[in-house]
Amino acid sequence: MALSTAPACAIDPAVRPVRIEELLFIGTHGYVAALDQRSGSERWRASLPDTGYSIVTLLFEEGRLFAASGGIAFALDPESGKILWRNDLKGLGNG
Repeated sequence: MALSTAPACAIDPAVRPVRIEELLFIGTHGYVAALDQRSGSERWRASLPDTGYSIVTLLFEEGRLFAASGGIAFALDPESGKILWRNDLKGLGNG
């Protein structure tokens, strides 16, 4: 199911809003993906810049999605996969 890019005030009855509790978050090889728990279909995929082919550790807490890979920490919007912030963790990991 594709996410709607229409403004929040527009209502498209064919597009059902994303419910976070319906998603499964997977992190691998420098990417994070959100899958529909029922069908397994991919809702979105986000590349974590400058992490290479690294293992991705995920944490979903209080409606927020965090990822760490290659010594870099990220916060992502769990509904869209958009990167909200990045911290290169200078002095830790690879940063």
